[in-house]
Amino acid sequence: MKHFHLTVTARDRTLPIYLVTVGHVLQGSVHRRRGCPDFHWLHTISGAGIVEIHGTSRQLLPGQGFLMSPGTPCHYWPQDTWEVMWLTFNGPKIQDFLQSWGLSPRFLDLIHPQKLASQITDMLSQAGRMSEFTSAELSQSLYAFLIELSRQTSREQEPLRRRRRLAPALQLLEHHYQTPLSLADLAGSMDITPQHLCRLFRSVFGMTPWNYLTALRMAKAKELLIEQPPLSVEDVGTAVGIASLSHFCALFRRHVGITPSEFRARNRPIGL
Repeated sequence: MKHFHLTVTARDRTLPIYLVTVGHVLQGSVHRRRGCPDFHWLHTISGAGIVEIHGTSRQLLPGQGFLMSPGTPCHYWPQDTWEVMWLTFNGPKIQDFLQSWGLSPRFLDLIHPQKLASQITDMLSQAGRMSEFTSAELSQSLYAFLIELSRQTSREQEPLRRRRRLAPALQLLEHHYQTPLSLADLAGSMDITPQHLCRLFRSVFGMTPWNYLTALRMAKAKELLIEQPPLSVEDVGTAVGIASLSHFCALFRRHVGITPSEFRARNRPIGL
């Protein structure tokens, strides 16, 4: 887990939108009486936290987040171990951009939080290899992130209701992705049949439970490849539940487009 606070230059401020901070951490207690100076997005990966905004408190579970405007007083704290991803951003065109894409500051339920998590992981990688073009590249990634956020939060309520229905299975996958899981295990967590489970996954995510699990494992593998340099590629595969090195490499290449070793080399911090 890591975070970056970027130095925003005069050149960066000419970008329509720009990234200020990005992180993936175990969240502690934060109390901002004057709010954050920039727009702030945060969503729960695992665990739970309590967020208080404008005197209203809400529990934030996996797949839930909030978007806040600059200067909004807030207080948030972990209810147990609270793993979150966040970013803060600003720019001369940000107000118009958010309004055009229907992103008003509020609590949000996400349809596919894993995709947003993957995008933040990629931004963390970009921020770790600074160059003269990094701020522009991060602006582009931020644009894609906000478009995806708009896409997920503007969907009809029925898919969201079905996603909430899948919460027990999604939590089981999130906490035990590295262990063998059967369709019966996942369906049992919801007290439904395996066939019904598959239909729900296809209607919400457009994929089977196993494809979802593979995507989750690949996202976790990307994090380990970047954050744990001493781990071998084989160890990373084992850590995410894929014991066969050849099978892990083939899956990773199919999903990411390059081998695990190539991904690690491209995302190695400068100086290492």
